[in-house]
Amino acid sequence: MAREEPQINQSSINVAIRLRPLNNRESSSSKDNEDRAWRALPETNSIVQLVSTPKKASSSPKLSSTTSPVKDPFCPAVSIPQGGGGGNSSSVLFTFDRTFGEDATTEDVYNSVAKGIVNGVVSGINGTIFAYGQTSSGKTFTMQGSQEDNEIDGNPSRDGIIQMAARDIFAHVSSNHHDPHREYLVRISFLEIYNEQVRDLLSQNERESLAVREDPKRGVVVNCKEVVVTDLASLLNVLREGEKHRQVAFTDMNATSSRSHTIFRVTVESREAGVGVYDGRDTCDDEDGTVLISTLNLVDLAGSESVKHTGATGDRQREGGMINQSLLSLSQVINTLASSKKQFVNYRDSKLTRLLQPSLSGNALMSIICCVTPSRHHIEETKSTLKFAARAKLVKVKAQKNEVIGVRVLVKRLQKEMTKLRKDMEEQKKKLKKQRRELKLNGVINFGTCVVVALLLL
Repeated sequence: MAREEPQINQSSINVAIRLRPLNNRESSSSKDNEDRAWRALPETNSIVQLVSTPKKASSSPKLSSTTSPVKDPFCPAVSIPQGGGGGNSSSVLFTFDRTFGEDATTEDVYNSVAKGIVNGVVSGINGTIFAYGQTSSGKTFTMQGSQEDNEIDGNPSRDGIIQMAARDIFAHVSSNHHDPHREYLVRISFLEIYNEQVRDLLSQNERESLAVREDPKRGVVVNCKEVVVTDLASLLNVLREGEKHRQVAFTDMNATSSRSHTIFRVTVESREAGVGVYDGRDTCDDEDGTVLISTLNLVDLAGSESVKHTGATGDRQREGGMINQSLLSLSQVINTLASSKKQFVNYRDSKLTRLLQPSLSGNALMSIICCVTPSRHHIEETKSTLKFAARAKLVKVKAQKNEVIGVRVLVKRLQKEMTKLRKDMEEQKKKLKKQRRELKLNGVINFGTCVVVALLLL
């Protein structure tokens, strides 16, 4: 039986917006409703600006109450005129794949935008999920939750995307939900990008800067420590140990502000039961010993920062500048990928885009969770995040199953194909011989017929 081709999934990046509640600092200056500048509309998957942004005076004609909403073809936000008879301000409405309001839980977000990607990873398809937004917008809460020390038996409502994904992966592995005849191996690594240096949070020397290189077969790689985990408890223990080494610091906006981007990578290998562990040396000896290898990248980005809000100085200010620069590089890559014109994509401007290149270039299902605050004090920061999200929504991906075929398996497949070709050739030869015999017999009969007819005519 001919082997089916790897399944291919074509789609665009799935973009969701999560609007967090106001925190104590944001709601202390005035009444609660007056502090809100944005409202999520989950029923239409939209987010609308409640407080208009004053525009600078210009020589252009003023908008009237009859002016039609204007759509930016590259950033699909709708400008809504405000102020009736010729005001000089406007608000905007953005629409995305999913929008979550202040009362939504992380479980709601996970089930809607992440669970399908996790299921795909177990089936051999790469996946990437990351949280984007300004500092103190709820990214780390979304990705890692508020579970103290990542408790296994704690309150599930306090879990983040990482914990929920880990639970689902091991639930699939233990129950063999996808294929009862396959066995699985799960490995994890934990990287940090701090001041454009890639560090291994699982290494004893976590301050060592690692090189990012490109392998002809494996693509972009970093020589970092990988840990094999056999259950949820061991995975959360590794996560907890890695988090202890992550760079965090106090700013005016966040007491534990992330000063680095982190990539928690889960690699899932699966093979037919009884084949043996794949070690990269082509030791699979079965007749069809392909190994599915997929990776799930769970990315917690440091937030973009404004010095006037964070009050950062010295080291904190330098860190914020490096964070903003790497996020700018990410935004430029997204802009290029979203463009309808074919352009060179410069992934090398930042270690972040370099490490995410395999996913951004298309071979992964991807979800971006953009976290924003409703506070009127950060209207422009929120609008900038939403514009990034709108551009990301235009990026297409083409993910497929990742099969690793050992040399011995490949040789056996080729031998099968050669045997089949030889058999087909023998069958064709037999058919040709039969046709030749039939042609000769028909020729003799026809000659005899002609002789008889000639004699009768005489």
